[in-house]
Amino acid sequence: MVDPRKTTTADKADLYLPIKPGTDIAFLNGILFLLVQSEKVDSSFIAQYTQGWEFFPEFLADYTPEKVSEITQLSVEQLKTAADLIANAPEFITCWTMGLNQSTHGTWNTNAICNLHLATGKICRLGSGPFSLTGQPNAMGGREMGYMGSGLPGQRSLVSEKDRMFIEDLWSIERGSISTQLGKGTVDLFSRMALGEIKACWIICTNPVASVPNRKMVIEALQKAELVIAQDAFLDTETNYYADVLLPGALWAEAEGVMINSERNITLMQEAVSPPGDALADWEIIVRVAREMGFTEGFNFSSASEIFEEIKKSYNPTTGYDLRGVSYNALRKSPMQWPCADKNWQRNPIRYLNNGINQPLKTLSDGSQPRLQFATENGKAIFYARPHIDPVEMPNAEFPLILNTGRVQHQWHTLTKTGKIPTLNKLNPGTFLEINSQDAVELGIKTKDKVEVRSRRGYVILPAIVTDRIQPGSCFAPIHWNDVYGENLCINAVTSDQVDPISQQPELKIAAVSLKRINLIEEISDLDSAENSDAHDYDYELPAMAFAPIAEETSVALINSFSEKIGVMDFKPPEFNLDEKLYLSGYISGLTASAKLIQAVPALPADAPIRIEYRGWINGLLAGMFSRVLPMGVNAEFTNKPALTLLWASQTGNAENLAGTFAKEFKAQGWAVNFQSMNDYSLEKLAKDKLVIFVTSTFGDGDSPDNGGDFWRQLNSESAPALPLLEFALLALGDSNYDQFCGHGKKLFSRLQALGAKPLIDRVDCDTDFEVPANRWLSKLTEKLSGYSGKKTSSNSEVQQSTISNSKSGFTKANPYASRLIINHRLSGNGSAKDVRQFGFDLADSDIHYEAGDALGIWPKNCPEYVYELEQVLNLNADAPVIIDTHERPLHKALIENFEICKPSNEALKLIAEKSKINL
Repeated sequence: MVDPRKTTTADKADLYLPIKPGTDIAFLNGILFLLVQSEKVDSSFIAQYTQGWEFFPEFLADYTPEKVSEITQLSVEQLKTAADLIANAPEFITCWTMGLNQSTHGTWNTNAICNLHLATGKICRLGSGPFSLTGQPNAMGGREMGYMGSGLPGQRSLVSEKDRMFIEDLWSIERGSISTQLGKGTVDLFSRMALGEIKACWIICTNPVASVPNRKMVIEALQKAELVIAQDAFLDTETNYYADVLLPGALWAEAEGVMINSERNITLMQEAVSPPGDALADWEIIVRVAREMGFTEGFNFSSASEIFEEIKKSYNPTTGYDLRGVSYNALRKSPMQWPCADKNWQRNPIRYLNNGINQPLKTLSDGSQPRLQFATENGKAIFYARPHIDPVEMPNAEFPLILNTGRVQHQWHTLTKTGKIPTLNKLNPGTFLEINSQDAVELGIKTKDKVEVRSRRGYVILPAIVTDRIQPGSCFAPIHWNDVYGENLCINAVTSDQVDPISQQPELKIAAVSLKRINLIEEISDLDSAENSDAHDYDYELPAMAFAPIAEETSVALINSFSEKIGVMDFKPPEFNLDEKLYLSGYISGLTASAKLIQAVPALPADAPIRIEYRGWINGLLAGMFSRVLPMGVNAEFTNKPALTLLWASQTGNAENLAGTFAKEFKAQGWAVNFQSMNDYSLEKLAKDKLVIFVTSTFGDGDSPDNGGDFWRQLNSESAPALPLLEFALLALGDSNYDQFCGHGKKLFSRLQALGAKPLIDRVDCDTDFEVPANRWLSKLTEKLSGYSGKKTSSNSEVQQSTISNSKSGFTKANPYASRLIINHRLSGNGSAKDVRQFGFDLADSDIHYEAGDALGIWPKNCPEYVYELEQVLNLNADAPVIIDTHERPLHKALIENFEICKPSNEALKLIAEKSKINL
């Protein structure tokens, strides 16, 4: 794992290499130097299938381990270990993401990766090859259609006369109709628009005000343009604010179309629901506009399938791009993979095979036919000698740090979709700036401090997270949060708009910045000074006071009395115009996304586009809803209750909701409950606690949920404190369909014991139907805790039923529907390491209704005859009771329903051999 920032993936890596930002080419050249030095390159492959290698030994001589170590800040030992892993691996894949592409030498970066695979011969075979993980689901499909500035359909180029002539003939237009004037990418487009050279733009399904670097220039361009058309499925985006015309596009589930991923898999996305209102599929809007412009003949399409049939005609024998065997009818049955010349060849995992199907058959002068034929004039792949070059913008005295940008796991792009999902906003609630602890000390910055990040282009103000996951001299911020969520949050206000001269991709990953802690707590002397101030972000320090809930009837009576006395009982809320509604919609989205972080009464900024006479009403509403100061005469009641801490970690919300139910139950029993997520709780507090209840789910491969990850890392570190005073109970949630069932709960339980904590009761691991075992666990815990609270209590609460158990049909995981298998189609090819199959079940009489978004589980049963034979051979008592997920059942039934007996593990085979006296 090579990354300047230590991510969760880096935590799992066998070898993590914290490379200096912008030095990837030096690293890749250095690895190739070591492979050449140790004679681990494939000379036969190089000679038969490549060209340009004769210059490489001399070129690589500049990339000795010592020199590369100096450039990349990786040790010589780390470099040699990486080279050895690659050299000794029977196959290896290089996966890379935006970190390599978003660079002023991004194309060279990918060339260097391809050099590595060509030199080792580990390319164009199963399990090996360079593999780009693109930033969007259909990024590859779009490029193949030719939507990039220099592209034409079928992997063709605008600069090729032959390619232009082919497309002109395909479209039945005159030769020379396709312009040869090349654009220079997105950054150049907005730069020229800001200068007035481009008068109009049509923005489809993207949000450049938030996503393009140096966004100040983008805003100037949109303001300068005479016409801006924005086509989107969402209204509240940063770009739509500058649009003259808004066109409502349909979402992917509201339209039909073909998507192609990085693996060349072709999937037909079929319309699941009709688009709302006047919304249309993007292709249909484009077709309608083209017809109104007089291009009816060229845009005479009535369906997405008709467009796809034209695309199939762009078959390119030079590159092997081939969709001729693909059709909508075939795709309605199963995805396919190009190159696909014949509908009977659905899976074609390897490109560039010299089989005469997708490219003309290549025959050498001696009559032999090589296995591979690359998309070059002579059919041989090309080595490109790419030297290390520093990024365009390097740190200096004024801007001494390197800013890196990227994504967080649970949010997507500019939050137009994911920002509206409460569960995801809990997992990633807001933006942040990661700073190395060494830099933080020098700058006087602590976690949660507001930090100004400034570059040559602008500034943002972000809350700090001090962490050693980022290297000294670097910082990191996510790309997602922008104007809709508050002022000065858009990280692209500071990113660099320098571009790769070949790809025109901007260098979003490296910008020279300065950091400064700022104090947003202002002393306001009077109301006038606050209203006239240019500073809009204030944190008001609230006096220490007791907060206590008031009965709803009391609150309503007080509110009505107050409104009547001040004469506003019948005052009607203001009516807002469209612009005001758009801004307020974004403002509410921002409050939703940052709900967990709100620590003071929100207020509209002074420059909000809301009429002055209405601002006071909105701020008053916010104050009334968010202020927690008790009315005069209402006193908080304090009781001497025993203290109990309840900590939760939850990925989808089940564990959090369950823990919340437990908290209410314990409060009803007289406990003073401290209810928090694990990440919000310190180990210092944990070391002083006497009673703590843990409720946790598991995420991924036995990992902690995001809101428990920091807590777990601290607890699992060598510096974690001993916990001799702590008694605890733990309930784990998971899904037995995954190998690491309740993995995090098991590890947490074990770690707490290792630190000296003592369990109150046994841990219980719950499957997706967790209600019954969770209630049993709670009852046992309540009984155990009754001795601590000084009174006997009992649990009367029923754990909230999960959505799975609310099935309309009445079938659940505990009560599945017995169905017949009617489709068993193998999808994986010969030689595949995995047996991947498509199963179909007869649900005709089940009354099970499946809708998009529903989750279905499948629990196969073993053949009773096989189970009986196994019991006879091993002399097992079929009626012996066994415990399965806290439930007791006869062994015979468990062997049929709960265990895989047809593919036994090595341990099971040894047991069978031992019991049956067979020598293995």
